Parts: sequence; structure tokens; C-alpha cells
Amino acid sequence: NAEVGAGFKSWEDFFRMVHKKISEEDIVAFEKQYRKSAMEAEDLRFFYQKYKGDITKIMESIPYSEDEDEDRFVEYLTACVSVGKLPQYPKSSIKKKKRTDRMSEVIAEAERVADGPAL
Repeated sequence: NAEVGAGFKSWEDFFRMVHKKISEEDIVAFEKQYRKSAMEAEDLRFFYQKYKGDITKIMESIPYSEDEDEDRFVEYLTACVSVGKLPQYPKSSIKKKKRTDRMSEVIAEAERVADGPAL
């Protein structure tokens, strides 16, 4: 239906008019603003509670996080737990060792698959 297509195009034009196109520079600027900010700390606390301290899931959920951020995240979350700002979960895994072990398993699996028969 041409009328439906025209309406959609109109909304697309409206959206483009209201919201600017996001550039790579915008993403880099936001990353600089986000990292080590109150917003990042809020997200860390949120995901700590959502995933009950599972550092692997926390790391996967925090925008722009990299492996070298893990120590900083664990230190912050541990401090929050120690002052009562966050609950201590019985099986909390905010320890680097568990994540490192899991990464070793993932790497081993990837190597096994790469060495397997070709499809």
C-alpha cells in the first residue's frame, strides 16, 4: 500500500529531524563521560543486584567495560558491600578468579572447535 509507505517515510523523516545522527565521535565522547562516572557506579550497583554479584554478567552489562576494568569494579562493589550499600549474596562471585577460570574454559572450547573437522 503506497499510503502506508508514505506515512512510514514521513515518520522516518520526522525522527531524523528530531534526533541527530549519532557519529563515532559522539560514541567516543559519551564513553569518556561515562567511564568512572556516577552513572557507571549506579549501573554497577544495579547489575550487581540484578545478577546477584556474578561479575561475568556484570562485566557483560556495563557499557564500554574491558577486562582491565574488572579489578576496579570488584574493588568498588566489595566496598559497597562492606559498608552495607549493597547486599552480600551467598554465592556472590565478585572475584576475579572465577571469571578468569571461565575465560580459560571459553578459550579452550574455541580452540577445540577450531581444531575440529571442517564443515
